[in-house]
Amino acid sequence: MNWPRRRVWLSKAGSSYSRWMLGLPVRDATAGFRVYRARALRALHLEDVHTRGYGFQVDMTWHAVSAGLRVVEVPITFVERERGRSKMSAGIVLEAISRVTGWGIARRVRGMRQTDAASTARRRSRA
Repeated sequence: MNWPRRRVWLSKAGSSYSRWMLGLPVRDATAGFRVYRARALRALHLEDVHTRGYGFQVDMTWHAVSAGLRVVEVPITFVERERGRSKMSAGIVLEAISRVTGWGIARRVRGMRQTDAASTARRRSRA
């Protein structure tokens, strides 16, 4: 609520890009109120979460989905601050883009390898 257009665009673009690159089954990957069960946090490899800033939201969602955990979204209304300044910076945006791009490429390479292995196995079983 009361967000500047640039911030709305950045949030929507970041979420869309993250969903596309990572195949995330969430509507908003970049923000929201997140609640994790202790059991879920123990199942994640938290030592692999290195993202700072707002990319942390995508990082944690990506780890949860990759671990096969169920992710449920409950919409919230985020009201733009009346005082103070956002910590959002070009560095934080660039970090998020580079990490999501790297994870997405790795995901596609793994997917291709898995597809190639499955195809090879099917060919061998037919021979």
